[in-house]
Amino acid sequence: MAMLEILLALLPALAAPAVQDAEREALRENHEGLFVEERLLNNGLRVVVAPRAGVPVVACRVVVRGGAAADAPYPPGFQELLVRVMDKGSDRLGVRDFEKERALARRVDDIEDALALVRAEAKSQFRRGDGPDPDDPVAQPPALAKLRDGLTAVADLHRRELIPDELRSLYSRAGARRLRRLVSADASLLEVTLPAQRLELFFAMESERLQRAVVRDLAGERDRLREERLAEEARFSTLRAEEALRAMLWGNHPYGAPAPGAMALDDVTRADLEQARERAIHPQNVIFVLTGDVTSEAAFELANRYLGSWKSAPRSEPPGPRTGPVVGPRRLEAAADGTPRIVLLWPTPPAGHRDEAALAALSRGAGGEDGSLIRALRYARTNPTTVKSTFAPARFGGTFRLEIGARRNEDLPALEQALLGAIRAGDAAEISDESVARLRTIALHAHFDRLSSVETAADALAQAESCGSWRDLASFPSRIAALSAADLQRVMRETLTPDRRCMLVLRSTRETTLPAAASRPAAAATNSFPAVPASIPASAPAPDPASMPASGPASAPAPAPDSGASSKPASRPADEK
Repeated sequence: MAMLEILLALLPALAAPAVQDAEREALRENHEGLFVEERLLNNGLRVVVAPRAGVPVVACRVVVRGGAAADAPYPPGFQELLVRVMDKGSDRLGVRDFEKERALARRVDDIEDALALVRAEAKSQFRRGDGPDPDDPVAQPPALAKLRDGLTAVADLHRRELIPDELRSLYSRAGARRLRRLVSADASLLEVTLPAQRLELFFAMESERLQRAVVRDLAGERDRLREERLAEEARFSTLRAEEALRAMLWGNHPYGAPAPGAMALDDVTRADLEQARERAIHPQNVIFVLTGDVTSEAAFELANRYLGSWKSAPRSEPPGPRTGPVVGPRRLEAAADGTPRIVLLWPTPPAGHRDEAALAALSRGAGGEDGSLIRALRYARTNPTTVKSTFAPARFGGTFRLEIGARRNEDLPALEQALLGAIRAGDAAEISDESVARLRTIALHAHFDRLSSVETAADALAQAESCGSWRDLASFPSRIAALSAADLQRVMRETLTPDRRCMLVLRSTRETTLPAAASRPAAAATNSFPAVPASIPASAPAPDPASMPASGPASAPAPAPDSGASSKPASRPADEK
């Protein structure tokens, strides 16, 4: 454990700030069994603690607001790239000789600047037909090839001065588990669970990373990001179709951007990342969340010691990105090597909205083997393989998603008609008190299940903080208890409407012979649905209205009081052990 002792000795024990003002004292609140204490440090950093005695671990989360939605004006994946390069260490960790490493890093920057100029000129010549394609590894211009060879040589020398993954190694030697960093639609997060006696190491490590991080191995991380994207495309053949559907729903909003690695980040420089770090990584934009065997007094004292002197940098928060309204229902057809399915998406209000509880309850009640939607589809004499319903609120607007699986491509047209008919029937039906009680029970069960363990409770609190506040999570049971049939019906008729709906009909390429009706060109988008009867065909019995309170709705770049994971693929772990 010598390395751990050295690390702790490197960081000066800073005096705790002066006594907090009365309004900044810890807020102790007990909401429906969720006991939370919160303190705001003098520099603006917030610490949220949910003690759970008797569990000898602490689940630690660091939330930095501004995830994939903050990529602009850079290409999608910029924030994930920033998280990765910040994980390489500081001027004291992850490096053998910092001065030598810094000099080599400057040489790398100089060559990359020259490379960008030569590449831009070569690209211009290529478009005019006066030269080879600079992106062709075989026929690229000699000047460009020479610079790239030089960059490779200097980058190799630079890597020799680094100690790979030293931060991760220190965490691992301290007994850390589930160590990962990820980027969601609204935040970048660190997740790690440590033995309770190693809590000080967590604050020491994160103080070093947040305050003294050095951007390193930019070229290597860019390459790895692109390689992971290609591997994902090979593994998940439906990835591009899902991204096209999301783009159709969100338009030019960042939530509709493709996953990291889909677009080149070659033009992103070290200076760009340093500027983004200074802009995003400051105390007012960071929240520490702790659950487990930790007292609030110990957590607040360590936060003051290691992060209390971190200089605040007040900045006015820029307005959030806006999305254009979805005008009319939209439909997309595609083919991929997967099971046939139909996916419906609706945009929903942002996290914390008054309708959040109703949307969460509707999504929980519609999906699954016992959900109201699958029963309605079976009444219509269709036989879906699966029915999934999820709702994922986010900071600037959530997503309500329905996914219905089919056995064969030939089943998709009938399943689509039955699905739309079931939704219309659910919208028109009156919701009984019994159905409301059922939805409340299902939603509350899912909520308390999320809070049942130290790690899942920490995840839920961190997700809530990334797009709103932990109070949204804490007040969820009371909001569910207040739900009425009128609330559910209003949300179904105002939010989950046909003119806001986007649909993906995904055919499987595994079938060698497709019927003519199902063999239209892939990715053919239309602005309106094909003719669908006003009700389910007479040959099939109509859905039972009493079973349909949740079938109209069903449940994406996030954290909901009871929702599942974000539907934004960009929100995958940036680096997971």
